[in-house]
Amino acid sequence: MALKGIDVSRWQGNIDWKKVKSSGIEFAMIRGGYGDNHVDSRFYENAKGANAVGIPMGIYWFSYALNPEMARQEARYAVALARQYPVLWPVAYDFEYDSVANAEKNGVTITRALATQMAKTFCEEVKKLGYTPMFYANLEYLEKYFDRSQLPYDLWYAQYAPAADVKEKAIWQYSSKGSVAGIEGAVDLNYGYKDYGNGGQIQPEPVPAPEGTTLELAAAVMQGKYGVEEARRKALGSRYEEVQSFINHIAGASTDILVKEVLQGRYGNGKIREIVLGSRYQAVQNRINGAQYYTIRPGDTLSGIAAKYGTTYQQLARINGIANPDKIYAGQRIKVKL
Repeated sequence: MALKGIDVSRWQGNIDWKKVKSSGIEFAMIRGGYGDNHVDSRFYENAKGANAVGIPMGIYWFSYALNPEMARQEARYAVALARQYPVLWPVAYDFEYDSVANAEKNGVTITRALATQMAKTFCEEVKKLGYTPMFYANLEYLEKYFDRSQLPYDLWYAQYAPAADVKEKAIWQYSSKGSVAGIEGAVDLNYGYKDYGNGGQIQPEPVPAPEGTTLELAAAVMQGKYGVEEARRKALGSRYEEVQSFINHIAGASTDILVKEVLQGRYGNGKIREIVLGSRYQAVQNRINGAQYYTIRPGDTLSGIAAKYGTTYQQLARINGIANPDKIYAGQRIKVKL
């Protein structure tokens, strides 16, 4: 199986690396810094945390180089940080849209030849200093800026899709919206195909993730299409966590919550709703069929609606999940009787 990894910088804030390790993450690419020796404000914290729990790490340096000599110097900055920790994964050159914009601000036009030469110089310097070089690129930059025939180095490829269009890659950054225990908010998710801490052993490509909405895939799972446990994980690929979380939510949510979500359209209609709700379907549908609803009109108040239906505004707020009874909106559909 391909190795599961993340890449992080100061934007991920304070990371609980023990939880990251427990979630199954097997490597981390940590931003060392950017430009003229600006060390990432979370680098030392992240490097120390990853190493403390035994997550192998690599380093990437966000480039603001305007010429090959500046790229060479960036490589030296990155390696200087790498020497302070057991860095087994690559030291990567990260040249992106902001790199090009910065060059334009400084009167430099980034051509394919220049971008290629800067990446090559960075990688050559990293290799000379005893580390594994790598460069980062998406499909656009591979076609527009990097001549791979001049870059015999491992590629860290970015494409947020069920399958990657580029076959020859060492790391695939497949999502920018990942969720990992121990990290608040979104984090980039990666697959690693070389176990750099184990002699560079090649890992197989993951099975491409199936297409379809979360609801459609969850219904297919409920019908047994994707098997159970490890078979399901393999079949769903990068969609596994998303789909399994959806299914787990249905299993654990209260009937009131599921009713509310059905009315919001989360579980579709007819047969697909019945399939995806599974054993919860009858209780949820009975509640919906037995409930009475009211569509709020301009000028309505929750207390006025409550009086009309012989209840209290507190009860209406509770059964509809309304946090502030003074804030209701015309067109909003609420339960007035269970």
